[in-house]
Amino acid sequence: SCLSIVVAFSACKDDEKSSDSSKTTTTTTEAAAKETNEETNTKYEVETTAAKDNNAKIVDGVIDNPNYTIEVGDNWDLSSGGDTMVFLDKKGENAGNSSENISIMFTDEFANMPVDECVSSFKAQYEGIEGYKVISAEAIKIGDYDASEIVLNATVAETTIKNKQVCIIGEKGGALIVYTALEDIYEKGVSDFDKILETIKLK
Repeated sequence: SCLSIVVAFSACKDDEKSSDSSKTTTTTTEAAAKETNEETNTKYEVETTAAKDNNAKIVDGVIDNPNYTIEVGDNWDLSSGGDTMVFLDKKGENAGNSSENISIMFTDEFANMPVDECVSSFKAQYEGIEGYKVISAEAIKIGDYDASEIVLNATVAETTIKNKQVCIIGEKGGALIVYTALEDIYEKGVSDFDKILETIKLK
């Protein structure tokens, strides 16, 4: 994959928790992950472990697992994933060089998070990473769910990519859904992503 971006999150309910409560996953390739700091490398192992649970599948355009259902439609191919982590690549001319992708991560650490604190936490983390620029950070609604939305630019290996991350908060857990694309095609593709977001149902 030519796209790589760090997806960082920490539990927002208790800022006094030790660093062990912070978790990070990445949609980077293994080579890109090795170039990041030690924390990212550790969390990359978490992602890799989750992705090994390769029981995810798309049936009639829908991903249905014990944690959520979401309608991804016919424009995306399943790259890998299981019940907690799913990776999707765009079908068509861009699929071969991964110029657009979506990741979906579910964790119980998002359960009942105060959304304003979640927004602040995500924003602060990205503002501390060199090469990343936060464009917007706000609390939104996805259906009946509270959610945080972060939009950012990042320069990775001399390539500028744009990224929208939406953390959807539920009672039993939540889903971090991320759209990443090359900057020059982001605006064209993000509308499809926004439609997908509206279909999620947490279980």
